[in-house]
Amino acid sequence: EVLVAVALPTIRDELGLTQLTAQWVLNAYALALAVFVAAGGRLGDLIGHRRMFMIGIAVVIVGSVGAGLAQGEAWILAARAVQGAGAAILYPLGFAMTGIAFSDRERGTGIAVAGVISAVLAATGPFVGGLLTDVASWRWIFFVNIPLLIAVAVIVTAAWREPERGSARASFDGRGLVVLAFFLVPLVLGLMQAPVWGWGSTAVLLLLALSGVALAAFIWTERRVAEPLLELGQLRRPTVVGANLAYFASQFSKIAVLVFGALFLQDRLGLSPLLAGTAMLATVVPWLVTGVWSGLLTDRYGPRLPTLAGVAALVVSLAWLAVTVSAESYFLLLPGLILWGLALPLVFNPAVTA
Repeated sequence: EVLVAVALPTIRDELGLTQLTAQWVLNAYALALAVFVAAGGRLGDLIGHRRMFMIGIAVVIVGSVGAGLAQGEAWILAARAVQGAGAAILYPLGFAMTGIAFSDRERGTGIAVAGVISAVLAATGPFVGGLLTDVASWRWIFFVNIPLLIAVAVIVTAAWREPERGSARASFDGRGLVVLAFFLVPLVLGLMQAPVWGWGSTAVLLLLALSGVALAAFIWTERRVAEPLLELGQLRRPTVVGANLAYFASQFSKIAVLVFGALFLQDRLGLSPLLAGTAMLATVVPWLVTGVWSGLLTDRYGPRLPTLAGVAALVVSLAWLAVTVSAESYFLLLPGLILWGLALPLVFNPAVTA
Protein backbone atom coordinates (compact mmCIF):
# COMPACT_ATOMS: atom_id res chain seq x y z
CA GLU A 1 0.00 0.00 0.00
CA VAL A 2 2.93 2.35 0.58
CA LEU A 3 4.01 1.81 -3.03
CA VAL A 4 0.51 2.59 -4.27
CA ALA A 5 0.26 5.71 -2.09
CA VAL A 6 3.49 7.12 -3.53
CA ALA A 7 2.38 6.42 -7.10
CA LEU A 8 -1.24 7.51 -6.61
CA PRO A 9 -0.93 11.05 -8.03
CA THR A 10 0.72 9.64 -11.17
CA ILE A 11 -1.94 6.91 -11.50
CA ARG A 12 -4.63 9.57 -11.07
CA ASP A 13 -3.18 11.79 -13.80
CA GLU A 14 -2.40 9.05 -16.35
CA LEU A 15 -5.77 7.31 -16.04
CA GLY A 16 -7.71 10.59 -15.81
CA LEU A 17 -9.21 9.85 -12.39
CA THR A 18 -10.87 12.39 -10.15
CA GLN A 19 -9.41 12.99 -6.69
CA LEU A 20 -12.23 10.97 -5.11
CA THR A 21 -11.86 8.09 -7.58
CA ALA A 22 -8.13 8.07 -6.92
CA GLN A 23 -8.90 7.51 -3.24
CA TRP A 24 -10.98 4.51 -4.30
CA VAL A 25 -7.82 2.95 -5.75
CA LEU A 26 -6.88 2.54 -2.09
CA ASN A 27 -10.35 2.00 -0.71
CA ALA A 28 -11.39 -0.72 -3.16
CA TYR A 29 -8.52 -2.77 -1.76
CA ALA A 30 -9.33 -1.89 1.85
CA LEU A 31 -13.05 -2.61 1.44
CA ALA A 32 -12.47 -6.06 -0.08
CA LEU A 33 -9.98 -6.79 2.69
CA ALA A 34 -12.51 -5.77 5.35
CA VAL A 35 -15.36 -7.82 3.83
CA PHE A 36 -13.42 -11.04 3.30
CA VAL A 37 -10.82 -11.07 6.09
CA ALA A 38 -13.03 -13.00 8.51
CA ALA A 39 -13.84 -15.53 5.79
CA GLY A 40 -10.15 -15.91 4.93
CA GLY A 41 -9.24 -16.79 8.48
CA ARG A 42 -12.19 -19.13 8.94
CA LEU A 43 -11.55 -21.00 5.69
CA GLY A 44 -7.94 -21.48 6.74
CA ASP A 45 -9.18 -23.24 9.88
CA LEU A 46 -11.53 -25.42 7.83
CA ILE A 47 -9.49 -26.54 4.81
CA GLY A 48 -5.93 -26.01 6.00
CA HIS A 49 -3.69 -23.00 6.43
CA ARG A 50 -1.22 -23.82 3.66
CA ARG A 51 -3.85 -24.63 1.05
CA MET A 52 -5.78 -21.45 1.79
CA PHE A 53 -2.57 -19.41 1.90
CA MET A 54 -1.68 -20.61 -1.61
CA ILE A 55 -5.14 -19.64 -2.84
CA GLY A 56 -4.61 -16.18 -1.36
CA ILE A 57 -1.27 -15.80 -3.12
CA ALA A 58 -2.84 -16.81 -6.45
CA VAL A 59 -5.67 -14.27 -6.01
CA VAL A 60 -3.24 -11.45 -5.18
CA ILE A 61 -1.13 -12.29 -8.24
CA VAL A 62 -4.22 -12.14 -10.48
CA GLY A 63 -5.17 -8.77 -8.97
CA SER A 64 -1.61 -7.45 -9.33
CA VAL A 65 -1.46 -8.37 -13.02
CA GLY A 66 -4.86 -6.76 -13.57
CA ALA A 67 -3.88 -3.55 -11.79
CA GLY A 68 -0.61 -3.32 -13.67
CA LEU A 69 -2.41 -3.64 -17.02
CA ALA A 70 -5.30 -1.32 -16.10
CA GLN A 71 -6.46 1.09 -18.79
CA GLY A 72 -9.26 2.89 -17.00
CA GLU A 73 -11.19 3.60 -13.82
CA ALA A 74 -13.38 0.48 -13.61
CA TRP A 75 -10.49 -1.79 -14.55
CA ILE A 76 -8.08 -0.63 -11.87
CA LEU A 77 -10.75 -0.51 -9.16
CA ALA A 78 -11.84 -4.08 -9.94
CA ALA A 79 -8.23 -5.28 -9.94
CA ARG A 80 -7.56 -3.58 -6.63
CA ALA A 81 -10.64 -5.26 -5.14
CA VAL A 82 -9.27 -8.63 -6.27
CA GLN A 83 -5.95 -7.79 -4.62
CA GLY A 84 -7.80 -6.92 -1.43
CA ALA A 85 -9.73 -10.20 -1.48
CA GLY A 86 -6.45 -12.10 -1.78
CA ALA A 87 -4.89 -10.06 1.01
CA ALA A 88 -7.94 -10.90 3.15
CA ILE A 89 -6.75 -14.50 3.00
CA LEU A 90 -3.05 -13.84 3.55
CA TYR A 91 -3.47 -11.32 6.36
CA PRO A 92 -5.21 -13.41 9.03
CA LEU A 93 -3.43 -16.62 8.03
CA GLY A 94 -0.06 -14.91 8.29
CA PHE A 95 -0.80 -14.00 11.91
CA ALA A 96 -2.31 -17.39 12.67
CA MET A 97 0.59 -19.33 11.15
CA THR A 98 3.12 -17.18 13.02
CA GLY A 99 1.26 -17.85 16.26
CA ILE A 100 1.20 -21.60 15.59
CA ALA A 101 4.91 -21.71 14.75
CA PHE A 102 6.03 -20.19 18.08
CA SER A 103 5.38 -21.24 21.67
CA ASP A 104 3.52 -19.00 24.12
CA ARG A 105 6.77 -17.69 25.60
CA GLU A 106 8.23 -16.81 22.20
CA ARG A 107 5.13 -15.64 20.37
CA GLY A 108 5.70 -11.93 20.97
CA THR A 109 9.23 -12.14 19.59
CA GLY A 110 8.05 -14.25 16.65
CA ILE A 111 5.38 -11.74 15.70
CA ALA A 112 7.88 -8.90 16.18
CA VAL A 113 10.39 -10.60 13.86
CA ALA A 114 7.66 -10.97 11.26
CA GLY A 115 6.88 -7.30 11.82
CA VAL A 116 10.51 -6.33 11.27
CA ILE A 117 10.61 -8.25 7.99
CA SER A 118 7.47 -6.38 6.99
CA ALA A 119 9.09 -3.13 8.11
CA VAL A 120 12.17 -3.76 5.96
CA LEU A 121 9.91 -4.15 2.94
CA ALA A 122 7.90 -1.11 4.00
CA ALA A 123 11.09 0.89 4.53
CA THR A 124 12.20 0.25 0.97
CA GLY A 125 8.62 0.58 -0.35
CA PRO A 126 8.42 4.39 -0.64
CA PHE A 127 11.81 4.61 -2.32
CA VAL A 128 11.15 1.68 -4.65
CA GLY A 129 7.66 2.98 -5.47
CA GLY A 130 9.00 6.43 -6.28
CA LEU A 131 11.90 5.03 -8.29
CA LEU A 132 9.69 2.73 -10.36
CA THR A 133 7.16 5.51 -10.97
CA ASP A 134 9.82 8.02 -12.02
CA VAL A 135 12.16 5.75 -13.98
CA ALA A 136 9.90 3.04 -15.41
CA SER A 137 6.12 3.26 -14.88
CA TRP A 138 3.63 3.18 -12.04
CA ARG A 139 2.50 -0.17 -13.43
CA TRP A 140 5.65 -1.82 -12.10
CA ILE A 141 4.61 -1.19 -8.50
CA PHE A 142 2.05 -3.97 -9.09
CA PHE A 143 4.25 -6.24 -11.19
CA VAL A 144 7.05 -6.21 -8.59
CA ASN A 145 4.76 -8.09 -6.20
CA ILE A 146 4.65 -11.18 -8.36
CA PRO A 147 8.18 -12.62 -7.91
CA LEU A 148 8.00 -11.88 -4.17
CA LEU A 149 4.69 -13.75 -3.86
CA ILE A 150 6.06 -16.70 -5.81
CA ALA A 151 9.10 -16.82 -3.49
CA VAL A 152 6.80 -16.82 -0.44
CA ALA A 153 4.75 -19.65 -1.95
CA VAL A 154 7.89 -21.74 -2.45
CA ILE A 155 9.06 -21.14 1.14
CA VAL A 156 5.68 -21.94 2.68
CA THR A 157 5.34 -25.09 0.58
CA ALA A 158 8.73 -26.32 1.73
CA ALA A 159 8.67 -25.30 5.39
CA TRP A 160 5.09 -25.30 6.70
CA ARG A 161 3.82 -28.25 8.68
CA GLU A 162 0.05 -28.25 9.12
CA PRO A 163 -1.10 -28.78 12.74
CA GLU A 164 -3.50 -31.58 13.46
CA ARG A 165 -7.17 -30.68 13.28
CA GLY A 166 -10.06 -32.30 15.05
CA SER A 167 -12.04 -35.00 13.27
CA ALA A 168 -15.34 -33.16 13.68
CA ARG A 169 -16.57 -31.60 10.43
CA ALA A 170 -17.08 -27.87 10.66
CA SER A 171 -19.25 -25.71 8.42
CA PHE A 172 -18.74 -22.28 6.87
CA ASP A 173 -21.13 -19.46 7.79
CA GLY A 174 -21.91 -18.18 4.28
CA ARG A 175 -25.00 -16.32 5.44
CA GLY A 176 -22.91 -14.39 7.96
CA LEU A 177 -20.47 -13.38 5.21
CA VAL A 178 -23.30 -12.02 3.03
CA VAL A 179 -24.82 -10.01 5.88
CA LEU A 180 -21.37 -8.70 6.85
CA ALA A 181 -20.91 -7.44 3.29
CA PHE A 182 -24.28 -5.66 3.45
CA PHE A 183 -23.01 -3.91 6.59
CA LEU A 184 -19.53 -2.90 5.36
CA VAL A 185 -20.11 -1.98 1.70
CA PRO A 186 -22.85 0.65 2.27
CA LEU A 187 -20.96 2.00 5.29
CA VAL A 188 -17.71 2.60 3.39
CA LEU A 189 -19.50 3.83 0.26
CA GLY A 190 -21.58 6.30 2.27
CA LEU A 191 -18.58 7.64 4.20
CA MET A 192 -16.47 7.97 1.05
CA GLN A 193 -19.13 9.67 -1.06
CA ALA A 194 -20.54 11.95 1.64
CA PRO A 195 -18.12 14.84 0.89
CA VAL A 196 -19.36 14.80 -2.73
CA TRP A 197 -23.04 13.97 -2.30
CA GLY A 198 -23.43 15.83 1.00
CA TRP A 199 -23.79 14.36 4.50
CA GLY A 200 -27.51 15.13 4.50
CA SER A 201 -28.19 13.75 1.03
CA THR A 202 -30.80 11.04 0.61
CA ALA A 203 -28.30 8.61 -0.91
CA VAL A 204 -25.81 8.89 1.96
CA LEU A 205 -28.52 8.62 4.63
CA LEU A 206 -30.01 5.55 2.95
CA LEU A 207 -26.59 3.88 2.70
CA LEU A 208 -25.82 4.52 6.36
CA ALA A 209 -29.30 3.35 7.39
CA LEU A 210 -28.89 0.15 5.35
CA SER A 211 -25.53 -0.41 7.02
CA GLY A 212 -27.07 0.01 10.47
CA VAL A 213 -29.86 -2.47 9.72
CA ALA A 214 -27.34 -4.96 8.31
CA LEU A 215 -25.18 -4.64 11.43
CA ALA A 216 -28.16 -5.53 13.62
CA ALA A 217 -28.96 -8.43 11.28
CA PHE A 218 -25.34 -9.64 11.42
CA ILE A 219 -25.33 -9.67 15.23
CA TRP A 220 -28.67 -11.48 15.25
CA THR A 221 -27.41 -14.04 12.71
CA GLU A 222 -24.10 -14.75 14.40
CA ARG A 223 -25.75 -15.38 17.76
CA ARG A 224 -27.94 -18.09 16.25
CA VAL A 225 -25.37 -19.98 14.17
CA ALA A 226 -23.63 -22.98 15.70
CA GLU A 227 -20.31 -22.11 14.03
CA PRO A 228 -20.41 -18.36 13.29
CA LEU A 229 -18.10 -16.45 10.99
CA LEU A 230 -17.14 -14.24 13.95
CA GLU A 231 -17.34 -15.42 17.54
CA LEU A 232 -19.01 -12.32 19.02
CA GLY A 233 -18.72 -13.76 22.51
CA GLN A 234 -15.00 -12.93 22.34
CA LEU A 235 -15.97 -9.27 22.64
CA ARG A 236 -16.85 -9.90 26.29
CA ARG A 237 -13.13 -10.34 26.99
CA PRO A 238 -11.41 -7.03 27.85
CA THR A 239 -8.09 -8.23 26.39
CA VAL A 240 -9.68 -8.89 23.01
CA VAL A 241 -11.45 -5.52 22.97
CA GLY A 242 -8.37 -3.61 24.11
CA ALA A 243 -6.08 -5.33 21.64
CA ASN A 244 -8.45 -4.67 18.76
CA LEU A 245 -8.85 -1.02 19.69
CA ALA A 246 -5.05 -0.61 19.82
CA TYR A 247 -4.72 -2.41 16.49
CA PHE A 248 -7.43 -0.19 14.99
CA ALA A 249 -5.58 2.91 16.19
CA SER A 250 -2.32 1.76 14.61
CA GLN A 251 -3.97 0.90 11.28
CA PHE A 252 -5.97 4.15 11.23
CA SER A 253 -2.81 6.17 11.80
CA LYS A 254 -1.05 4.28 9.00
CA ILE A 255 -3.65 5.54 6.52
CA ALA A 256 -3.35 9.08 7.87
CA VAL A 257 0.45 9.20 7.85
CA LEU A 258 1.59 6.90 5.04
CA VAL A 259 -1.17 7.34 2.45
CA PHE A 260 -2.11 10.97 2.94
CA GLY A 261 1.48 11.84 3.84
CA ALA A 262 2.70 10.64 0.45
CA LEU A 263 -0.07 12.59 -1.28
CA PHE A 264 0.70 15.72 0.76
CA LEU A 265 4.39 15.66 -0.14
CA GLN A 266 3.58 15.53 -3.84
CA ASP A 267 0.43 17.66 -4.13
CA ARG A 268 1.28 20.38 -1.59
CA LEU A 269 5.10 20.37 -1.35
CA GLY A 270 5.65 19.62 -5.04
CA LEU A 271 8.00 16.66 -4.58
CA SER A 272 8.43 14.06 -7.32
CA PRO A 273 7.33 10.47 -6.57
CA LEU A 274 10.97 9.49 -6.01
CA LEU A 275 11.65 12.37 -3.59
CA ALA A 276 8.35 11.80 -1.80
CA GLY A 277 9.16 8.12 -1.39
CA THR A 278 12.59 8.98 -0.04
CA ALA A 279 11.11 11.51 2.38
CA MET A 280 8.63 8.92 3.67
CA LEU A 281 11.52 6.68 4.75
CA ALA A 282 11.51 8.75 7.94
CA THR A 283 8.26 7.04 8.93
CA VAL A 284 9.22 3.42 8.31
CA VAL A 285 12.96 3.10 8.99
CA PRO A 286 12.36 3.70 12.76
CA TRP A 287 10.22 0.53 12.77
CA LEU A 288 13.48 -1.39 12.62
CA VAL A 289 14.57 0.17 15.91
CA THR A 290 11.54 -0.74 18.01
CA GLY A 291 10.34 -3.75 16.00
CA VAL A 292 12.12 -6.65 17.74
CA TRP A 293 12.37 -4.63 20.95
CA SER A 294 8.59 -4.47 21.17
CA GLY A 295 8.39 -8.26 20.93
CA LEU A 296 10.99 -8.78 23.66
CA LEU A 297 9.13 -6.37 25.95
CA THR A 298 5.86 -8.18 25.26
CA ASP A 299 7.34 -11.60 26.09
CA ARG A 300 8.89 -10.25 29.29
CA TYR A 301 6.24 -7.89 30.66
CA GLY A 302 3.09 -8.79 28.73
CA PRO A 303 1.35 -6.68 26.07
CA ARG A 304 -0.18 -4.00 28.32
CA LEU A 305 2.94 -1.91 29.11
CA PRO A 306 4.40 -1.64 25.58
CA THR A 307 0.96 -1.01 24.11
CA LEU A 308 0.24 1.88 26.49
CA ALA A 309 3.70 3.37 25.85
CA GLY A 310 3.18 3.03 22.11
CA VAL A 311 -0.27 4.63 22.19
CA ALA A 312 1.08 7.57 24.21
CA ALA A 313 3.92 8.11 21.72
CA LEU A 314 1.48 7.73 18.83
CA VAL A 315 -0.74 10.48 20.27
CA VAL A 316 2.23 12.85 20.65
CA SER A 317 3.45 12.17 17.11
CA LEU A 318 0.03 12.72 15.53
CA ALA A 319 -0.50 15.89 17.58
CA TRP A 320 2.86 17.20 16.33
CA LEU A 321 1.90 16.47 12.72
CA ALA A 322 -1.52 18.10 13.17
CA VAL A 323 0.03 21.30 14.52
CA THR A 324 2.87 21.60 11.99
CA VAL A 325 1.22 20.41 8.77
CA SER A 326 -0.22 23.84 7.95
CA ALA A 327 3.31 25.29 7.73
CA GLU A 328 3.93 23.01 4.73
CA SER A 329 7.53 22.34 5.76
CA TYR A 330 8.93 18.81 5.61
CA PHE A 331 11.58 19.58 8.22
CA LEU A 332 8.94 20.71 10.71
CA LEU A 333 7.02 17.48 10.08
CA LEU A 334 10.12 15.30 10.40
CA PRO A 335 10.22 14.89 14.24
CA GLY A 336 6.58 13.79 14.23
CA LEU A 337 7.18 11.34 11.40
CA ILE A 338 10.17 9.77 13.16
CA LEU A 339 8.35 9.48 16.50
CA TRP A 340 5.36 7.93 14.73
CA GLY A 341 7.64 5.32 13.16
CA LEU A 342 9.15 4.50 16.55
CA ALA A 343 5.73 4.26 18.23
CA LEU A 344 3.90 2.09 15.72
CA PRO A 345 5.53 -1.31 16.51
CA LEU A 346 4.93 -0.72 20.22
CA VAL A 347 1.20 -0.59 19.50
CA PHE A 348 0.94 -3.06 16.64
CA ASN A 349 3.07 -6.04 17.78
CA PRO A 350 1.84 -6.35 21.40
CA ALA A 351 -1.79 -5.96 20.25
CA VAL A 352 -1.44 -8.77 17.70
CA THR A 353 0.31 -10.96 20.28
CA ALA A 354 -2.46 -10.34 22.82
